Amino acid sequence: MNYHVKEYINFDNELCCDLIDMGCDLPRCFWLSAHLRDFRIFRTALAYAYQAKFYFEYFDARGIDIVERVESGSFFTKIEIQRYITHSLYRLEYSPTTDGNITKFTAKNLDNLIHTTRFTQGRVANSTTKLRINSFIAFVEFLYDHIHAGNNVPSDVLLRYNDAKGRMSRYIKKLKSGNAVVKDQFEQAIPTDVYFRLIEITKPHNSDNPWSKLSRFRNHLIVQLFNETGIRIGALCKLKISDLVTDKPTRIRITRIPHDPSDPRPRPAAQKTRAHVSAISPELMKKLLLYIDTDRGKYKNSVSHDFIFVAEKGKTAGHPLSIQSVEYLFERISKSLNFKVYPHLMRHKFQELFEDAALARGLSPERINDLRKFASGWSENSNMDEVYNEYKIAIAASEVSKEMQQSLLSNLKGLN
Repeated sequence: MNYHVKEYINFDNELCCDLIDMGCDLPRCFWLSAHLRDFRIFRTALAYAYQAKFYFEYFDARGIDIVERVESGSFFTKIEIQRYITHSLYRLEYSPTTDGNITKFTAKNLDNLIHTTRFTQGRVANSTTKLRINSFIAFVEFLYDHIHAGNNVPSDVLLRYNDAKGRMSRYIKKLKSGNAVVKDQFEQAIPTDVYFRLIEITKPHNSDNPWSKLSRFRNHLIVQLFNETGIRIGALCKLKISDLVTDKPTRIRITRIPHDPSDPRPRPAAQKTRAHVSAISPELMKKLLLYIDTDRGKYKNSVSHDFIFVAEKGKTAGHPLSIQSVEYLFERISKSLNFKVYPHLMRHKFQELFEDAALARGLSPERINDLRKFASGWSENSNMDEVYNEYKIAIAASEVSKEMQQSLLSNLKGLN
């Protein structure tokens, strides 16, 4: 029972992945193959494929056929669910076992286990446990919807299905309060002094610039694009020359083309949020056009595609820049700053700066949120503004709290 995740190009020239049984070199489960093809973003499908490896290996080792359980409508017992959740709490080498079987826990013991510190020996992060459980729930839902859809599902089958989902979902909710690490909303995404230092050392001629002279101009533009737009790393790597709009106001188009046939990268870049337009400064637009005419134009392979940023070394020189390369250049920045900074953190910082600029213009909170959703490509019903703007929300809440406290103190003094 050895499985591995395999990436492949299908007949439509799309990058896909599947869970392969190494014993016969065939997909482990064709239902799973179909499930993974449902994901439009390859990186998401890949993450779920690795989680499928985790739960298939677990249940197969115990003689439990996931698909058969859903087809028969028997699903999973309370003890089976509890044992899988327990298994999901630990790294594989630390999973508590007795003679090859998961140790039995009562519901109360399992609750206590879930709420203990995540620094217990062998525990994985709560986010990992939730992904393991959520991915399993997603596959069971997929099976149920396709196997029992359109049929008159017996009430007892529906009851067992909802019970299995409900038990796992309730444990996930308990895990939310189980993290020992507490995020301080009063901390900025990037402290002001670190942020200004970041801006300075990423200028091409700065003596503390961490990159080689060959890559400094390109990397400077990448950092500036994150600063001015707050786009995701996938969107940055997808940017094409045709996405630049030089008319006033200067701007870039953030497109969303799943399985872009023009993307030659083994792992094509993908945009998660909606397609939208992001304004950039005229100065940054001039620099981008200069980079395209000079640095980018040096590589003969750059004429075969329209992507703006290209690799500059080795066999891939002139090919579209990979997400991994962008992540690596931020690792170099982090070492110079002695502060961990990465593309998505820049997205959080952008939201803070966006809020400051909007408040300076006297805009109302409602108007700011509308503009933020437009600038970030979020849907009208999205609550992502709260996630990305926790620092500003915490500061505002603190100010309200101070005013309330001062009012109470004033009232108390008036009574004396």
